[in-house]
Amino acid sequence: MTPSRPRGVPLTLLAAAALVSCGNDATPTPTPAANTWTIASGEYTLAPGEERYLCTTATLPADRETVITAMTPTYGTGTHHIFFAQTLAPEDAGTFECRTLFRTTWAPLYLGGVQSGTLQLPRGAGIRLSGGQQVLIQLHLQNATASPIRARTSMTLTLADPSAPVVAAGVFGVDNRTVRIPARSTNHRTAMTCRPNRDMNVFAVLGHMHKYGSRLEFVRGGVDSTDALYETDWNFGEQPTTPRVFTLRADESVSLRCFHSNTTSAEVPYGESSDQEMCASVMYYTPFDQLDGCIEDGTARDDAGSGPGDASVPLGDGGVPVGSCVQPGETGNEQGVGRFCTARGNQCAGNAANLCLAALAPTEGQWFCTHLCTMESQCGAGSVCVGDSRGRVCMPARCAPSADAGPASDGGAADASTGRDQ
Repeated sequence: MTPSRPRGVPLTLLAAAALVSCGNDATPTPTPAANTWTIASGEYTLAPGEERYLCTTATLPADRETVITAMTPTYGTGTHHIFFAQTLAPEDAGTFECRTLFRTTWAPLYLGGVQSGTLQLPRGAGIRLSGGQQVLIQLHLQNATASPIRARTSMTLTLADPSAPVVAAGVFGVDNRTVRIPARSTNHRTAMTCRPNRDMNVFAVLGHMHKYGSRLEFVRGGVDSTDALYETDWNFGEQPTTPRVFTLRADESVSLRCFHSNTTSAEVPYGESSDQEMCASVMYYTPFDQLDGCIEDGTARDDAGSGPGDASVPLGDGGVPVGSCVQPGETGNEQGVGRFCTARGNQCAGNAANLCLAALAPTEGQWFCTHLCTMESQCGAGSVCVGDSRGRVCMPARCAPSADAGPASDGGAADASTGRDQ
């Protein structure tokens, strides 16, 4: 099996759905201890059998940086998973409905299944956030009981002195979307291989499946490897973030194997609902360099892993997409926006523009480095900020759709649809 290449911003538990908002205020709840800070959801209710997705935002203290050294969730009844992130574009304040599993403007900090516990970062490691940064917790809620539920869920951060140096920590996700569990099957295996293309000091692992899961295995090497890094018999009611210490070299691959048993008379497909299935894992590691992950969706990929991985993108001379605005040899602006890149070439590493569109959006046929943005002034010389409600990225003005192209401007609020400064 050809290893899945990193796909940039998309991580485990990915979706791009419409955000539906409604009222309900919620406020961050500082805890008494000086070195902790807590964000709590608004109170939610669930009728028997009801399933909801709920988001809550809050703003970190504006007068100083926040350095996180541990994250501890407190699960309210009916909470299936917690997704905690910093927002790269402003979200509504308070608590609101958000039937969205993941948005490209949410940079993950913690992902946890049912009753996952404290994520303690290694000594000397931390996650550093700017003063006034907006953060978000997204809850997947489901009431499997015969009685109504009324509860709250929260996330408590343990903080360090922001003046002290720390090694950056972050997440790398592996998500197999080819899950299809045949009717009346036992221990049906779904497997994928991923090459992260970076040196990683892993300190914790989270696996994620739903009700039909029976076993999850994470190994070094190919799908039939016996070099186990993490393995567990699956318990839907307990999905902990588990401390695991191991290293991965940039030239090594890992494989994820999920086993499911389906006693029903119908196939169970991949999906976000607990009545569908998933096969995903997250590695927490240092030193963190950029948001990244591998997705296996059944799309054909070339053996070298340098192409767009989609037969619908025609390639020209040199194996570059015919319609790619940026060509080999181009270096981009002072941030690296517009630098030519391939999906696994690591040409964007070390730049402010540290995401490669060849990996981030392989079906678009545009191969250059970029980064997320909310306004054009963040993109550097000759570049614009374009996108939609799912997220916006910087690109050379000459590469942007005509409706979005134009000179970068200085400061101002970002337009909700294009991200252009006003």
